[in-house]
Amino acid sequence: MNNHLIDIRQLLILTILDQQDASIEALSTTIQDCSGGIIKTAWGRLFPDMLQLEMNEWIKKQPRDSHGSMPYTITDEGRQAYAAMLKAWKDYTAALGNIHTTLTMRRQAEQTA
Repeated sequence: MNNHLIDIRQLLILTILDQQDASIEALSTTIQDCSGGIIKTAWGRLFPDMLQLEMNEWIKKQPRDSHGSMPYTITDEGRQAYAAMLKAWKDYTAALGNIHTTLTMRRQAEQTA
């Protein structure tokens, strides 16, 4: 998986569904709550990603629950895709950190030279 192709919303969705089944509304709430309010996304913004994940067969709808919500669950293929996306994301953020550190060190060396 190419690092530049990581879809953050899809990664967020799969992160949650890897731990628990959730409706689209619950996903939106969980993202906001678990991020300490830093990441806010309306459930309507998640809908296109949910459709794509469903078309990829990475998630599937479950029957409506007693509250009328339609929970989604991650599939085995979705877990494999999630693992690859998560690794790519970690590699990407590590590379970003390395770039920042290298440039900071170069700037400091130039200032002291």
